[in-house]
Amino acid sequence: MKLTKTTIDYLKGNKFSNAYSYPISHPEKEVLYRMDYIEKLVENKHILHLGCTDHIPLIKEKISKNLWFHKRLTQASATCLGIDIDAEAIRYVNEEFNFSNIIEHNIVLDSPRQEITSKNWDYMILGEIVEHLSNPCEFLKSIKEKYPTIKRLIITVPNAFCFANILSSFRHNEFINTDHKFWFTPFTLAKISIIAGYNVESFCFAQTLPRTKKTWKGSIKEMLLRKKPAYRDTLIMVLINE
Repeated sequence: MKLTKTTIDYLKGNKFSNAYSYPISHPEKEVLYRMDYIEKLVENKHILHLGCTDHIPLIKEKISKNLWFHKRLTQASATCLGIDIDAEAIRYVNEEFNFSNIIEHNIVLDSPRQEITSKNWDYMILGEIVEHLSNPCEFLKSIKEKYPTIKRLIITVPNAFCFANILSSFRHNEFINTDHKFWFTPFTLAKISIIAGYNVESFCFAQTLPRTKKTWKGSIKEMLLRKKPAYRDTLIMVLINE
């Protein structure tokens, strides 16, 4: 989806409404899946993958099931440089699986790295990061100021409108990762991105993973997610750094 000029005016503060309504999705023929969708975007591109490792006990199993995202991005792109602060995890994937395309770097606190600043990058992937931050707007500003050679950011966050949230609230419950600081909608994610100095190129809704078992409940849910994409569990937004 693209944002209209009217919506952008509201996002930039040129207009105000305390009850603004705008379209965020339309029925689709197929359900989008997060990794598949991003792989197509970055195919044969030069990319940075921020927060690219994982919890060490999970990495081996994810690699065996082709679910470790850094491996898939490395295979899909022309160049993929991973960035992470977990030195132990970086050492583990290098020694155990020969992934040497990861550097240890705190993108906010550390000085800019020559490995990043010396090249032009088509995309930086920020997967499931922003919702964990106390100040995501300042985080995005820091990337923009330190690394102007990055053309676009791809941000993925849990979707505030997802079906699991609706179902939980129907049951009088909240379903939450206890480390999360925010729930994002397309408007609120676009809002902090524009405040940070980016332009929004597009956004969409995706599921995290395809279902592995064929059940009648799963078929009904898949039909619902085709007709109502905003019920999917992930929001993906592409930002232009200019």
